[in-house]
Amino acid sequence: MEAISSFFIVDAFTDQLFTGNPAGILLHRGDLAAELMQLVARELNLSETAFPVPQGELSYKEAEQFELRWFTPTTEVPLCGHATLATAHIIFSELENPSSQITFSTLSGSLMVTRQDDLYVMDFPSGVVETISFQNDVIRALGLEPNDVDEMLYCEKPNKLLIVVSDAEVTRNLQPDFPLLLQTSKKHNAGSVIVTSPSSSFDYDFISRNFAPLHGVNEDPVTGSSHVILGPYWQRRLDKDTLRAYQASSRGGFMDLEVLNNGRILLKGKARTVAKGTINLV
Repeated sequence: MEAISSFFIVDAFTDQLFTGNPAGILLHRGDLAAELMQLVARELNLSETAFPVPQGELSYKEAEQFELRWFTPTTEVPLCGHATLATAHIIFSELENPSSQITFSTLSGSLMVTRQDDLYVMDFPSGVVETISFQNDVIRALGLEPNDVDEMLYCEKPNKLLIVVSDAEVTRNLQPDFPLLLQTSKKHNAGSVIVTSPSSSFDYDFISRNFAPLHGVNEDPVTGSSHVILGPYWQRRLDKDTLRAYQASSRGGFMDLEVLNNGRILLKGKARTVAKGTINLV
């Protein structure tokens, strides 16, 4: 194991610094224990830190296939969109990998990212949701009233609750009770709780917010993995295959979506490098 590794911080799903969702990326060669990855993620204290490793003996600049894992400050997660986008940005832009497409082997299967100028297109599996009865404890933890809610749905993989609210301003102004939301997330096996509404602006088709106290992140600024669920939902509701989404966190961020007919979804976004440096591992 290398004693010193390079790391980057990237703002994902944005074209402006200090907005979007910041992700850490650690570059390393050889085996790195999961326990050490968790410590690094806790040290960087971002919503997720990504750990890509080139397959075979190729360098980051030469490889087209990578292993990829993601950690929040408290746990490993099976899927993370913004840290995948951030990782691809570093490989393509900072490390000057000339490939037009790279593939990440992850806990959620193979994820492909294609470079189109300054845009990164991620090919992810779509999430399948089913309608469930209203869970009043979740509604209360979010600070909602039952009459605010149009629908409540659940996705088993990735495990997320989706709450549909008719009024975008209600979604924008939510102030959840996070200790209570953590309890209800555990009860309902919800890795995150997503609240979404039709957009009140013609610039976007819908807005959302994503709360993940179960993973140690009260509110995730911009969440790719939630949009693998949101995209197919709003496709059906709006009868549109291409969608523009805004995540209405305090940092804010946007992405374009294309829902395919093969159970996959394309998430399209930009990224900016914020910081780079080295980190001691021993």
